[in-house]
Amino acid sequence: MFVTALTLAGVATSAKALAETCVAASKPDARVLHDSGYSKQEIQTAFEEYFREAEDFLNCWNQVTFRVREEARAASNEYAEALRAYPANDDRRSGDGGDGGFVRSTAPLIDTGELVMDRTD
Repeated sequence: MFVTALTLAGVATSAKALAETCVAASKPDARVLHDSGYSKQEIQTAFEEYFREAEDFLNCWNQVTFRVREEARAASNEYAEALRAYPANDDRRSGDGGDGGFVRSTAPLIDTGELVMDRTD
């Protein structure tokens, strides 16, 4: 359990650190810019900058989600191996193989980022 906690903490820490580098763009408000005296060219420039920043953010976020998905998949595999390698005392006595009833999912991660891990009770 301790190894799993460290692995999951590592996944969360690395994903969080990478996610903190992704900065969401702030959409300009054309009406506010116009009312503030901005010219047509300045408004156009503000929106072009927004589109560049939005694209950078989305590309960054795609990298984060890809990395987290890969790390979560690896963590799931490590967790299954840890349950088999280090069974709880109750598991050794019950003869259930030491996996604590854990069934590693064969379901792939889907675009929503959902990771399916089944645990039978």
